[in-house]
Amino acid sequence: MDRVVPFEANFGVDNRFEVLRVPKQNVTGIWESEFEGNTPDDYMAKDIFTQNKNLVNDTFQTTTGDYRYLQGVLDGDSLKLSTFDGAHVFLFVAKVFDSTMLGSFYSANHSKETWVAKRAPNFELPSEDSLTFLKNGYDTMSFSFPDTSGKMVSLNDPEFKNTIVIVQIMGTWCPNCLDETKFFVDYLNDNPNTEIKPIALAFEYTKTPERANKAIERPKRTHWGSISHLIGTIW
Repeated sequence: MDRVVPFEANFGVDNRFEVLRVPKQNVTGIWESEFEGNTPDDYMAKDIFTQNKNLVNDTFQTTTGDYRYLQGVLDGDSLKLSTFDGAHVFLFVAKVFDSTMLGSFYSANHSKETWVAKRAPNFELPSEDSLTFLKNGYDTMSFSFPDTSGKMVSLNDPEFKNTIVIVQIMGTWCPNCLDETKFFVDYLNDNPNTEIKPIALAFEYTKTPERANKAIERPKRTHWGSISHLIGTIW
């Protein structure tokens, strides 16, 4: 998937957004958001805001991850938040009222979603166990996929017998997945004698196995030596 986002940079400018007015509200706290409301693409998010004068920090947690660490400003009643993590360019803008927000979410220059938020200090997303689980009739999961060398890897392989296996469903394009993988790698480096063996199943947005394997091999070579297998699959 090839996408290009033009940009320009000005050296020595440290303010991300221009501020002309004092903030009319303080958004610090937890907010409940709904994206693309009343559409088939509707989904919920938990917003965690901190505000110091005009400066605002935030993250949107969803059931499938988060929108990274956002920073921006509240200029009067106008909220502006953005982030760039090396792969994703996000911009959130909203009109802020006392206990509600009405806004738009831009993902680079190819996607726009509406979102609304309300103050909800006790709001929580659904439990992870309600989102990922084995279907009735199944006691365990099973798979067989080739790794980047072409070797077939399965949970039934002898090397995984009598060990704790963590199966990570991820993609090299997914920053939340990379955070999770880094956690596994750091844990294994700090606990080299553990019997835990993670396996990463990478779903890559590529048109050929060669490009998928190239995307997988780069971080594997530099950071992920502790992962038992990093397996590439293509959708």
